[in-house]
Amino acid sequence: MAFACRTSSSPTTRFYAVPETVLDRWAAFDPRWVGVYQSAYLLIGFLPGLARTRGQMLGFAKAFALLTACSLPVFLFFPTRIDRPVVAVSSGLYKMLLTYDGPFNALPSLHAGFLYLTLAFTYRLYDRPPATLKIVLVGSGLLIWSALILWSTLTTKEHHALDLLAGVALAVICDWAAWRRRGVRRGTERPSIDRVT
Repeated sequence: MAFACRTSSSPTTRFYAVPETVLDRWAAFDPRWVGVYQSAYLLIGFLPGLARTRGQMLGFAKAFALLTACSLPVFLFFPTRIDRPVVAVSSGLYKMLLTYDGPFNALPSLHAGFLYLTLAFTYRLYDRPPATLKIVLVGSGLLIWSALILWSTLTTKEHHALDLLAGVALAVICDWAAWRRRGVRRGTERPSIDRVT
């Protein structure tokens, strides 16, 4: 990943601009959302730790690796650059963000992709009857939190809406590839989370 970022920031690199949408223009730049933006790492780092078996953890790791591997060629051969407002004086979390995250390689959004993989994995862990009130409330809270994180990627101008869409779409494909089971007829049997092919 670091190699891709260094390559894309070369002076000879031709950058592509991802078109803005109405949603991007509506989301005004506000660096105060950086705390919400950074909180994605809490979800991505903590929730996979709820895995109960080695097979579950391997399944998540496989999806994570697939998404990374599929994104790197895009970063290398279709590098994008996003126009981010210049802040005269930056401090705190936003200053830290600027030190390691340049305005490059926004498409596909790994922030959105990894977040989807994490939520899909957590859903697999707890999508078993009965659905208790506690599970419903926690699940709703995670969805709201995730929606705020995605919104924060727009308000911090780390991504455009199309970046998020591409990241989630690629994550859906990688998630399916990581968890599919050979020999199971569609709709006749639910794939087990403990078996990864």
